[in-house]
Amino acid sequence: MGRKGKTLRKSRQVFLVTLHSPLLILAAALALAVSRPALAQLAVARPNYGVPEFAEPGGVFHSEVKAAAGLAAASWKAVLINDLKSWTGVVERAAYGRYVDNGTLDGYRLAIRVPRDISPEVFKLAISHASAGAATNRNAVSVVRNIETNFYFLHYADPQARAYEPTNPDTGKHRKHGSIREILWHAPALGLIHPRFVFSTGDEMDNSYGVSAGRYNEYIEAMCRHGVPVLATRGNNDNVISTADWRSTIGVETYSIRMGSFYIWQKDVIEDAFKAWFTNDYASSFTNPAVRYRLLGQHFCLGAMQAPFCFLPPPGQYPDLMLVGHGHTNKTIQSSPYHIIESGPAFDKGWVGFFEFLHDGSGWTCTTMASHPSSTWFQVMNTGAVAMVNSSFAAPNDGSCFTNEAAIANGLPFTFRDGRLRFLMKYSAAGYGVDNGEKLAEYDYNGRSNMAVVVKVNIARSATTRVSIRPLRRPATAR
Repeated sequence: MGRKGKTLRKSRQVFLVTLHSPLLILAAALALAVSRPALAQLAVARPNYGVPEFAEPGGVFHSEVKAAAGLAAASWKAVLINDLKSWTGVVERAAYGRYVDNGTLDGYRLAIRVPRDISPEVFKLAISHASAGAATNRNAVSVVRNIETNFYFLHYADPQARAYEPTNPDTGKHRKHGSIREILWHAPALGLIHPRFVFSTGDEMDNSYGVSAGRYNEYIEAMCRHGVPVLATRGNNDNVISTADWRSTIGVETYSIRMGSFYIWQKDVIEDAFKAWFTNDYASSFTNPAVRYRLLGQHFCLGAMQAPFCFLPPPGQYPDLMLVGHGHTNKTIQSSPYHIIESGPAFDKGWVGFFEFLHDGSGWTCTTMASHPSSTWFQVMNTGAVAMVNSSFAAPNDGSCFTNEAAIANGLPFTFRDGRLRFLMKYSAAGYGVDNGEKLAEYDYNGRSNMAVVVKVNIARSATTRVSIRPLRRPATAR
């Protein structure tokens, strides 16, 4: 998977020395070294690439940071960054204690408020402290306009990359498993479909290729291209790199995420480091009336992978849905007393499970299950790099135009009601209007020379959906 999910930077000072004596320069450097001790570098344990946080504009999310005790609360900073712009959050609280990795390590728990004007996208998170350096995690925070509203997600099981390039250019496979190139092919389609999250239940890499954090960095870099948060855990093939490397690149391997009234768990099957925590966290959700839906993921739960570290819910505490991978097939493992559904493999033209949820004001209904299995699974790709859902633009989508039109061709018998486009336009002081889409956000970038416009699109099934954009007040130089 990709780089270590964080970039460590040390504070630097540049000194102008007008005297040219090497002895004077050396003396100044030694004096500086004595007067300014090296910073103790921090590390952001959570959120991370595979364990993101969800927040609404103006809302609060939490971050777990490994750093020495005694740091001044007022010196923390948090910045949310996409490929065009950055937004500064407000660190409202910084508490030190046993907060990190499910309460097993000491560190800081930061409460960070998201700016109200932030775009509903996925962001890198940069955390810094004047006395402890800085770190950045990729794909870490997803801003959602309204968490308690209808959504869908994709179950993306077993991408199992065995090499960077495929041996089969039609399927993207490298021999019998996947490739990093194939994941890159999936990315544009996943970005257009725009699930609220991708649910990855392990075997991100094949154990013949995923032998280092650097290799996992390749995977993360490819996955980050689709601009969708990923909830990941380990599979049996993710057993070569150390647990420490997994946590630093992807995040803690067993965890829970509260997305409003929707509760999500991912359970590691390689180790059972958090058995007591997981059991208690899961059980406590059944005494919380605010929890209205429970989704549980793990690599596998029955047969050869059952013992010793899978989680079988006890009677009376069943999840609403359990998703697994491992078997490289689409299958209903059981339907009672709760559904266990297997999807994949993602390495075969991007097989995914599609799970859509409606919120009725008091709870969640998974509409997918009403017609399961006919509306549950599909392949993202057609052949080679050609996706089943793709887009084209009438003009270059690179910030050089005032008007444009996008055509989204959907070759699947699925409607994607929360599809997403981002138009890159010339700057317009009056802003932009869109036809056949809902403008969610617009913001300037590149020194106010350009403007990004984020648009929600109802992508029709088995059809082409067209969305156009134009300035609300036509500039004199518009074309």
